[in-house]
Amino acid sequence: AAAVSGDGGSGFAVDFGLNLSGQEHAHRRHDIYHMMISHLTDEEKIGITARLSKEVLGGALESMGDLSLACRRNPQPFAPDAQLSLNEQRHKSAFSVLSDAFTILSSSDMRVGKRAHIDDDEEEGESAPTDGPAAAQLAAVKGRLLSKISRKHLIETVVPILCNLKTVLQESRSCLLKDLMRYLVEIFRLYKVEIKELLASDPTLLQELEYDTRQFEKNRQEQPEAFDGEKSTEESD
Repeated sequence: AAAVSGDGGSGFAVDFGLNLSGQEHAHRRHDIYHMMISHLTDEEKIGITARLSKEVLGGALESMGDLSLACRRNPQPFAPDAQLSLNEQRHKSAFSVLSDAFTILSSSDMRVGKRAHIDDDEEEGESAPTDGPAAAQLAAVKGRLLSKISRKHLIETVVPILCNLKTVLQESRSCLLKDLMRYLVEIFRLYKVEIKELLASDPTLLQELEYDTRQFEKNRQEQPEAFDGEKSTEESD
């Protein structure tokens, strides 16, 4: 009841006149996400990736629920909330949750080991001196360990979820497919060898993923205006 009345259980409601819901305000939410992500520690990045993958993307694979429905039906474009039924508003919100989850996960700043507020992609674990003070050596070891944990989680947990969800989005011709492919292509680009080993027992899926990756990259180059909200993930090694 508190959530419905807008008071959050505090006993009184506060309205700041700020509305960030819906795809029409997505760019404003993305600016906030970018600011917050830039201040995350590596441990927090791993934790957030795990929760978004399991609770949001994994939740979308359930047979029932708002997230599942959002994967199977696109929301009405540019329809204000006042003209939508309660179920349609819930569907619109669930769609935004999924889209925002992909935005956060595919952000280059979510990459474990990448320092915030720098222009290059030099990783902390690689840049920390190994012959310096004990604290610097410990930081370097910790950075490498966290990078390995992140890589293992992405390959063994996140990629299977993305592959299953990709099938659902393709069948429903969801416009969320572009968001998913942006994230999946980036993971595949970074860890191609490991993913090939993971999918060695399923060559059909591997070939499909490689083909989809090539097509996605081709479309991104031929139609850059369709990806104008995307931050380039092509980083020099």
